[in-house]
Amino acid sequence: MSSGGKVPLTFHQPFKAIYITSRLSSLLVLLPFWTIYYSLFSRPRKSWTLKETVNVRLIRWIMPINAKCGTSPLRTDKSREVPQKELKETTFLWLEPIDDSLIRGFARDDRVHPVRVPAYVWPKGTDWQQHDGLVGLWIHGGGYMMGNASESFPESG
Repeated sequence: MSSGGKVPLTFHQPFKAIYITSRLSSLLVLLPFWTIYYSLFSRPRKSWTLKETVNVRLIRWIMPINAKCGTSPLRTDKSREVPQKELKETTFLWLEPIDDSLIRGFARDDRVHPVRVPAYVWPKGTDWQQHDGLVGLWIHGGGYMMGNASESFPESG
């Protein structure tokens, strides 16, 4: 048993553990290959450095692990409010769910219900409801799969 009384992934879901292990261990061969290949041949975008190119390949190789297995080392609690003192460039706020009566057409599904979601407003300290200039509002639905839209989450930058 692992700490916290949970059964380790290898005992509870062995095929998932085999997939994750093989996907990650294949990087021992792929990382040097990508580095050599993109050093000698053209990159997907001419403006990318070798480091950027290899990092994109790495992220694209690792991302399916979470999509197929539902695991993420960067999983965060979406019900926790991020304290303003932890944010440098944005302001945290909750977006309340819309009324069920406003959902129509193909978006209507009795198995899915609106929920309160965390959002981040840029620049920090902006009253987005009263602002007459440019305001950025990050509503990150994909964050429920891969993390969150917080400025401290590496993939959101």
